[in-house]
Amino acid sequence: MHRATRWAIVAIALTVWVSGVVTPIVAQQEPSPTQLRLDLDRLHAQINALQARLTKIGERRDNLVEEFEAADVRLALSRRQLESVQLRLLVLSQEAQELNGEVARLTGEMAKAQKGLSARVVALYRMGPLSYSRFLLTAGNSDELLANYQLVRWLASQNQLLVKSIRTQITEQQEAVRAANETTVQLTTMRAEETLALQDLIAQQELRQELIKQIDTEALVGRRSLEEQAESAAVLEELLGTVLSKPVIAPLAGEQPAFTALLGDLSWPTDGQITEKFGRKQHAVYNTYTLVKGIKIAAGVGAPVHTVYRGRIVFADWFQNYGLMVVVSHGDDFYTIYGHLDTILVRMNEWVDDRHQIGTVGQTGSLIGPSLHFEIRDGTEAVNPELWLREQ
Repeated sequence: MHRATRWAIVAIALTVWVSGVVTPIVAQQEPSPTQLRLDLDRLHAQINALQARLTKIGERRDNLVEEFEAADVRLALSRRQLESVQLRLLVLSQEAQELNGEVARLTGEMAKAQKGLSARVVALYRMGPLSYSRFLLTAGNSDELLANYQLVRWLASQNQLLVKSIRTQITEQQEAVRAANETTVQLTTMRAEETLALQDLIAQQELRQELIKQIDTEALVGRRSLEEQAESAAVLEELLGTVLSKPVIAPLAGEQPAFTALLGDLSWPTDGQITEKFGRKQHAVYNTYTLVKGIKIAAGVGAPVHTVYRGRIVFADWFQNYGLMVVVSHGDDFYTIYGHLDTILVRMNEWVDDRHQIGTVGQTGSLIGPSLHFEIRDGTEAVNPELWLREQ
């Protein structure tokens, strides 16, 4: 594949959607090694972000499935509770019918008792005011008189006891009916509440099902994007290897040691303390890991930034997430990157010597305030700058 055509493919692939907006790459001219490296790093960062996102999507789906299963149990419980309330209402309805029937029966018996008592009262009335006296006087001797007296008292007390007993039973049955009616009202309210709760649980389950479908769709899109990003990275790495194979010869006087000979002896790009180290970093909230490809050195705005070694300026402009940035090529595929600058004091393709001031510390593109972002790249690989810088 022709180099320009391949680069155009990479440029198109880089515009594929990821979590953030990707700056398109212009394909009109062959890119510089620094631009290729930065684009490749960006692709790898996007791939890592997509992988982390897919992991989170999987966790979200697992959590939803667990919630779905737990909600199924709650749903079954709610149905059983509703069935229980409906059954209790049915039992109460039957009991209320029986109680009302008993009240009607007792009311009839009381009416009969009152009717019999009324008949006796009428009979006694017809016998006249001396009816009881006549009944007692018919006794032939004292024993008959006593017996007749006791009989009159017993008849009177039996009538009173019968009426009182029936009234007590009616009162008790009426109280039972009232209690049953109150319970029926309570259970009817409970049934309405249980019905609403059941409907709400069903709606929540339907929502969870929809969310699971959406997550599955999102995961599918994410996997496709990840595959496209990985393919773009592979093409870009191949192109980067071709471009970086061209030697860089610095037109500076005097013999200079190779960059690799300066491991642990490079000068610091600015004065300050390291606030962010190189390496894997765990996210405090999502528990995911990202690779920090450089270090951050805390310094005040305007503090001078120097090259750590001689080389050629291959990038000096604004770059996404880095703010104002300068990239220096030191030969042998080694590069140093200086980001978040406040000002840039060099131009593209300018040759600079060791400790040359290339800009000032700032906070462009930074979320943590004034600092210098510093990286060292060996080909396409980021290396730990602390291993290369001399001890302070």
